[in-house]
Order: sequence, then structure tokens, then C-alpha cells
Amino acid sequence: MEESENIVPFPILETKRLYLKKFDKKNLSFLHAIRTDKTVTEMAGIKKHTSLSETEDLMNKTISSYSTGNALWWILFLKNNQEPIGYAGIWNIQKEHLKGELGYMLKPSYFNKGYMTEALQTIIDFGFNKLFLHRLEAYIDSDNIASINLLRKFNFQQEAFLKEDYIFKGSFRNSVILAKLKNKN
Repeated sequence: MEESENIVPFPILETKRLYLKKFDKKNLSFLHAIRTDKTVTEMAGIKKHTSLSETEDLMNKTISSYSTGNALWWILFLKNNQEPIGYAGIWNIQKEHLKGELGYMLKPSYFNKGYMTEALQTIIDFGFNKLFLHRLEAYIDSDNIASINLLRKFNFQQEAFLKEDYIFKGSFRNSVILAKLKNKN
């Protein structure tokens, strides 16, 4: 997606219980809380942030990724009290190949309550029907069964199992690649 192809204004999405809104620097403390949460970072297989400046760098990259057309990230807010509970989006967008990658994180206190299911249903629909992507994919740590099962709800199919493809906390870890094509269940 080229800059001139960006959707302006940034789309606010809505589900039954959530508003999905653009990242904003006023949400830095929320992003820092989720990126320093041990449960979240271990499930995602990502390094836990150790400083606010590290989170600020991520926030700046996230905001600039929209203007470059590389990603669309939304913060998930509860409709009833506007509390941020997670974030999700499509990143690594390759417009020339009509594909993008899903990413998402949720506060542990909101696990298993259907919030990410709501959010991803809306984001997947947006990716296929507004961005006109043909393919969405996700790279998931093979031990993150909840995330794998979540994507399977949307008929994502496992395409690969990558043995020891990255290092997390000094140990090799495995990834699963799941993908969904636009017009395939």
C-alpha cells in the first residue's frame, strides 16, 4: 500500500462490545503495561520491554507504519468504559502481493471472553473487503494453542511448522504459520 492509498481518516472499527481506534501517544502507558506483562510476552514469544523509552520507540514505529502503508494497528477499547484491553492489526502489508500479517495482544484479565474473536472478525473483514487483500497470515509460537485455536475459528489453515526458527529467552522455539485466503472458508 502506498502512502497515497492510505484510508483517510483512519478507520474506527466497531464490534458489539469494542471500539477499535488508531494508536495515539496518549495510550503509551497502556502499551507499556501490555508489553511488560510476562504472560503476554511469553505467549507471543517476544522480548518483554524493560523501559518506557523502548515502548515509546514501538509506539512511534506503530504510528509511522500507518503513514508508510506498512500496517494498520488498532487499540481495542471496551465500549462501556473506554478502557483499552488489547491491540490488533494487519502489518507487514505487501500490497504488490495483496497480503498482510495479523498480529494481536490482549491483557490476560480479558483472555477467554471473546474480545479478540470480535476484534479479529472485524479486522479480517476489513483486510479482505476494504484493503482488498487476497491473503492474511500469522506466525504463532507453536506452544500458543489458544492463539492457534482462535485463528482456526476463522478457518485459517496451518501451512507450515518451523522448527527452532527463533530464539526466545536463550532457547530455540518453533513457529506455526497459519493463513487464510479471501474467498476460501
